[in-house]
Amino acid sequence: MMRIFTMRAAILTLLLGLPVVLVSQQQPWEANEKYRSAETAYRVGNYEQAARGFEQANEELGRHCAACLAMAARAYGRAGHREPALASSAKAVELAISPTERSNAHLQRGSVFLEARESPADLLSAEAEARSALAEDPHNLPAQLLLGLSLLRQGRAEEGLRELHSAETAPAADAETREVVKRWVANPKSQRLDFMPDFRATTVTGETLSLSAVKGKVVLLDFWATWCLPCRVGLPDLKRLQEKYKDRLVVLSISVDDSEEDWRGFVSSNGMTWPQFRDTDGSLRALFESKVCPTYLLIDRTGVLRLRINGMDPENSLSSELRPTLEMLLP
Repeated sequence: MMRIFTMRAAILTLLLGLPVVLVSQQQPWEANEKYRSAETAYRVGNYEQAARGFEQANEELGRHCAACLAMAARAYGRAGHREPALASSAKAVELAISPTERSNAHLQRGSVFLEARESPADLLSAEAEARSALAEDPHNLPAQLLLGLSLLRQGRAEEGLRELHSAETAPAADAETREVVKRWVANPKSQRLDFMPDFRATTVTGETLSLSAVKGKVVLLDFWATWCLPCRVGLPDLKRLQEKYKDRLVVLSISVDDSEEDWRGFVSSNGMTWPQFRDTDGSLRALFESKVCPTYLLIDRTGVLRLRINGMDPENSLSSELRPTLEMLLP
C-alpha cells in the first residue's frame, strides 16, 4: 500500500486562521451583536453563517465597516464562495480608513486568489494583493507568507524562499509558524498546493455532482468495484464514516465496474445511499490517477488533496487510515 499525507495546505490555515490585526482600542464592530455572533460561528466552522453575520453587522454599522467586510471575505473564502469573497474584500479595501485595515483587506483578497486552481492570472493577483498589503503594513506576517507562497507557486523559487526566510525570523512569527516555514524552506519543491481538478458526474439517482459545487466541505472520493475484495471489506467502515460525518463530509463512490447491472444491484442491496457514480469510460480514473482498487482521496474544504490511499493494507481498517486526517479536517 502506498499512502501519501501532505501538510501543504497548512499555509491556508496560517493565512486565513490568524486573527485580523486591528487597532488596539475597542472598535464599534467589536461591540456589535451580529459581529460577535458571526465570530462565534466562524470559530466553530459555520462559515456561511459567519459570512452572513459579518454582512449583517456591516449593514447595522452603516455599510462602512471595512473590518466586517474583510471578515466576511475570509468566511466566504473558507466556505468556497470565491465571487462573494472577492466582492467583499474589494469593498473592504475601498472602505478602509487606516493602513492596517487596508493591509488586512488586501490580505483576504489575495488569499482568495491563492486558492484558485493553478491559474497564472490568479497567482499574479495573489502576489499583487500581498505586495499591496505589505505596502500598507510591512509587519503583516500573513501577507509575507502569502507573498512567499504565491511566488513559489509561480516557479519563482529564489524570490519565494527569500520571503519565507524573512517571515521565519520576523518578531511576530510564533513557534508553529516558524516550524511550518522551516519545513517549506527545507523542501521547497513540496510547497505546491495539490489542488484537485474539477469534474462533473451524474450519480445513480440522476444527481449532477462536481467538486466545485461542494467546495467548502471535505470530500472523500472512493474508487471501487463490486469484484474488489478489499473494497467489500472496507464498505462497513465507509458506511459508518459517511453516517458519522454526513453533514460535513461528502462521500462520492466511483465504481470501475464494467457491468451496470452488477453495480446497481450491489449498491441497492448494500444500502449505499450516498452519491454513486460508474466511471464507464475511465475518465475519472485517469483524471485522479486511480490505478488500483480501492483508491481513496481525501480532499479538504479548499480543494487540496490531503490524503491518498492506494490499495488497502489488510492489517489496517479504512477508518484507522482515515481517522487522523479526518479528525484534523473535521474537528
